[in-house]
Amino acid sequence: MVANGYSAELHPIGTYLQKVTMRPDHKGSVEFPVDFEADEGPDTYRGRLTKRGTLACLDGALSGVEFKKMRVEKGRIYEGAEVP
Repeated sequence: MVANGYSAELHPIGTYLQKVTMRPDHKGSVEFPVDFEADEGPDTYRGRLTKRGTLACLDGALSGVEFKKMRVEKGRIYEGAEVP
């Protein structure tokens, strides 16, 4: 995930480059879709910033993921092929 403000580029393994907008839910969280190209459609992640400065997200009620903020040089970011 490459984030810039409320906009993010997602680079999920095995699928296409996705550009999504994080939507605030006005309860302290943001929501954004991630499409893993499954039959049921995109998953909606809901996340909050933690005290450690990470973005902790839930996908439904049973699974979650935590993203750590880190600087990466522009030339080291994977530029996947975009599907039109």
